[in-house]
Amino acid sequence: MNQQFFNIKRAHYSVLRRMRPLLAKFGLTPARFDLMHALNHSYYFTHQRSLHGILGVCPSVVSRMLRSLEKLGMITRTRASKAIRGDQRRLQVRLTDKGRQAVCDAYRCLHRAAQRLLEYAIVYAFCGRRWTLDDGFRATCELEALLEAIRADFGDTATLCYLWHPDD
Repeated sequence: MNQQFFNIKRAHYSVLRRMRPLLAKFGLTPARFDLMHALNHSYYFTHQRSLHGILGVCPSVVSRMLRSLEKLGMITRTRASKAIRGDQRRLQVRLTDKGRQAVCDAYRCLHRAAQRLLEYAIVYAFCGRRWTLDDGFRATCELEALLEAIRADFGDTATLCYLWHPDD
């Protein structure tokens, strides 16, 4: 492993280490939060089968996460009606009111924490020179583009997107 890959890996672990205690307040883990975020942004329900592609994990991981979220009362899974592609084996996954509230509360908490951490990281990266909020926004966009390019080069096909918040 070279230094850049090591730094990317350590940054990832650092983000997870910061997120875990914040999400634990809502009964979530970082992986469960991503899954619930995907469900929260679906129109009404999501087919269980499509979640592994959205999250970029194998179907058994999705099944295990859904089982635990169902026990917590955060989601429900129901069989698809015959009207939907004639396949009753397909499971439709929906957030419950409790799950929707948990993901919304967690998002607000994470958004504030992430904004502070990213601002700190950008200030640290530009240490020794004056920077403005525009510099910070540009640096954040450049970082996002770089990470997207790295994912694409390594064949990552996960499609989960976190939209920009109007207050960003």
